[in-house]
Amino acid sequence: DPIRSDLRRDMCIYHTASGTVKLGFAATHCVLPMSKMQWAFHEIEVGPDIVNPKPEEPEEPKPEEPKETEPPTDKTLKDCSWQKIEPPEAKRRFGHHAHVNGDAMVVTFLDRPVKYVYVYKLNANGKWRLDQKVGDDDVEFGDGYGFQYADISLNGKYLAITGKEADSDGKENNGVVIVYEKDDDGKYRKVAHFEGEEEGDLFGNNIALTGDTLLVGARRANKDRGVVYAYRRQWYGPKLVASDSDKGDMFGRRINFKGQTAVIASLSNGDAKGFGDGKSIYVFDDDRGNGSDDGRGFSETQKLLPDDPDDLQSFGFKVDIDHFANTIVVGAKRKNGKGVAYVFTRKGNGAWAQTAKLRPNSYNSYNSDAAMQFGSDVAVEGDVILVNALSEEGPGLVYVFKGHGSDWKQELILSREDGFGDSLDIYRNTAALGAPGEYNDSGAVYMVKFCEK
Repeated sequence: DPIRSDLRRDMCIYHTASGTVKLGFAATHCVLPMSKMQWAFHEIEVGPDIVNPKPEEPEEPKPEEPKETEPPTDKTLKDCSWQKIEPPEAKRRFGHHAHVNGDAMVVTFLDRPVKYVYVYKLNANGKWRLDQKVGDDDVEFGDGYGFQYADISLNGKYLAITGKEADSDGKENNGVVIVYEKDDDGKYRKVAHFEGEEEGDLFGNNIALTGDTLLVGARRANKDRGVVYAYRRQWYGPKLVASDSDKGDMFGRRINFKGQTAVIASLSNGDAKGFGDGKSIYVFDDDRGNGSDDGRGFSETQKLLPDDPDDLQSFGFKVDIDHFANTIVVGAKRKNGKGVAYVFTRKGNGAWAQTAKLRPNSYNSYNSDAAMQFGSDVAVEGDVILVNALSEEGPGLVYVFKGHGSDWKQELILSREDGFGDSLDIYRNTAALGAPGEYNDSGAVYMVKFCEK
């Protein structure tokens, strides 16, 4: 056990009673409790003349998510550059879902039947270019839309695509998830194929991929209680269920997972009152991060509710956690007729607490339909939060907030055509904003880079 520690930027130095020194290179900053950190330790034997580093080999090497963080600043934001990505072929609603992670991005579209997704790479000139098309023609979707959602790990090492309406073994809508790994030639090869257990499970209604760990939601499983399946790189894993699950909760309707922390939304509040009577967010920590078991499991650590739980109409419609695993944002569209977004912050003891409630500076700046849809999607990265406001009466809007803790300020309002901001994601200072448009529109994805004024 360390008897003294010193923090040096992204490195913690631990002095032990035996006289050795350990250098911990942090994957997140040091204000978190040790159980929440990911460390790669190197032991140093200190002698009179030499210092010999002896790296410890991890039990199970895995790709790590970056956790470099910088203190918030008082500088304001501006949108420095835009790139519009249009569909590479004639399809409908390109940009239904876009997820960016490092120099890789995956984009889906909403057409029948969709049996592939597009992967993009960031080139040396700072432009996003189509890298390859990935999919599976053998999957049957019946009347379903196909692969509607996808997620990609850091720099595109792993790719997961999901079709909740896939049919297999004579079962309708039991769902399918396929995992790919990039080979030495840069091409994706299939490494795993999962299917829902029962007809109508909607297995894969939502997924989240971080490092070598994949979470898959099946909100209609177990008599609509909902289940989240966890898979490691060896593609096995446990089932996650809410501690107070009840019929109709639809646990797993929304999932996000960063670092060692997963946030999972349910349709109901575990109060057995039926559909839509209340919603909640469950926080699970990956046990592999604290060494409490063999690394296969997750532990439920907290249940999040807003400070006004009597009106939970759409709390958890969308949810996101930043790559530093310090901030959770929960969208709540149509709340009291006007949408809001809740901000939860991890405290020094590891517990989460609501610290802010985000609204536009003025709901009168756009139509009433968009006001109700504020919070239809959310995204957070460090000190930047994105919240959309869709509208059937005009262009979609994306609100950009900057801050930390309880202090958040609206900095920008972004807008383009109809459907703009239907899906949101952000990695560091780059946002991927989906604009699939209406049913027959071709759609687009806008890449927006932020910088400080």
